[in-house]
This record gives sequence, C-alpha cells and structure tokens, in this order.
Amino acid sequence: MVNIGANQYLKNHGTQHRLAYPYTHQQMGSIEHQHRHIIEISLTLLSHSNLPKYFWEDVFQMATYIIL
Repeated sequence: MVNIGANQYLKNHGTQHRLAYPYTHQQMGSIEHQHRHIIEISLTLLSHSNLPKYFWEDVFQMATYIIL
C-alpha cells in the first residue's frame, strides 16, 4: 500500500482541508450553520420518535442522510 499524506488523501477524495483559529467560529460560518442544522433535525427526530436517548447516534446519522 502506498503511504500518502493526509492532505493528499483528502484531496484525492474531494475534500478541502482548511484550518481555522480556535474560538473564531465566524471564519466557518457555513460549517457552523450546517452543524446547527444537523443538530436541530436530529433532536427533532429524537423527540418526535419517542425513542430512548441511547439511539442518538442512529438519529444523527439518519439526519445527516436526510439532509445530504
């Protein structure tokens, strides 16, 4: 197996790696918005499904699948 760096691996898979300073969420506005959207959808699904809270991981995966 060929050993490639993390940045090259991400680039090969269509992911752009960007760094941001800690506690400067303004730099990542679209990411912050998407993250909040996933959380809101997940909590809504969990609340309305009456599932126990230990299903939170499955609910978050489902929310991500629904959004994407």
